[in-house]
Amino acid sequence: MKSIKLTILFLCLVFMFNFVFAENVTVNDSLIVNESIQNETNLTTNVSNISTVSVAIRHFLPAEAKKGDVQLSINVQNLKSEVISNVYAYVSGDGFSSYSVVPIDSLKPEEKSYILVSGNFKKAGNINLTIKINEETFYQVVNVLDDSAGAVAYNTELALNLSKEIAILKNNYSALELEIQTKKKEGFDVSGVVLSDLKVILRDAQANLLSENLIQARVKLDLAQEEYLAQSVKMKSLSKVSLAAKLKDNAVLFSTLAGAIITFFTLYELLKRKKEHLKETIKSIHVKDKAGNKYSVRTTTK
Repeated sequence: MKSIKLTILFLCLVFMFNFVFAENVTVNDSLIVNESIQNETNLTTNVSNISTVSVAIRHFLPAEAKKGDVQLSINVQNLKSEVISNVYAYVSGDGFSSYSVVPIDSLKPEEKSYILVSGNFKKAGNINLTIKINEETFYQVVNVLDDSAGAVAYNTELALNLSKEIAILKNNYSALELEIQTKKKEGFDVSGVVLSDLKVILRDAQANLLSENLIQARVKLDLAQEEYLAQSVKMKSLSKVSLAAKLKDNAVLFSTLAGAIITFFTLYELLKRKKEHLKETIKSIHVKDKAGNKYSVRTTTK
């Protein structure tokens, strides 16, 4: 009887031990699952934050500068699906202070433009800049040169590179202009390809280079290259002028010529009538004065 009681007690202890152990495993598993869910939540949050980034920096100039006054050019692109306005940049860094900022008035989706920041580097070396634009934070390192000889060498190399790039772009511009003329003769509609803006920006880049305003020359050249690429893309998607469009253009041309001819003949008839109306017969009448001198008097009759 006593052994039976001990057996029952032992079984009760085993049952209680298994119950506690199972409860602990369940709790631990629950913690692991919750932690996994939390990690997934954090990952989703991070992805969501990435997808809500509003702007991106595509270019930053200059990568090197001399100590003293400098103008920073920050090429910003709108990553949102809506227009953003008053795109402003706050730039800070060890030994750098800004005193003037020219923001971007507005940016369409995917559009790019420049923010210009005027400031001063008070120390040489690799200066880490922090750039804040529309709640986004970016970082850029600028190598600031202390000695004037190094700055001159850098400017000389930059001017040489800009000159080469401008020459290449001018050749590409000329080739694109010839291609437009060829496509037009072949019957393609080239009205959507416009080179006037590219021509103006390219001239501005050349003018800035000649005046040794190298930063502005770099900015203008970047804009010119983007404009060239945009017009080159349009060239690849040209379509031939439809028959209806040709007939419409010919009709407009014919109407213009007909109108010019009618106007010419109308003017001619008006002048002819006026001439006939004002036609004069000139007669010479010879008379004598009291002294016997002869002289002539001209009279006109209409």
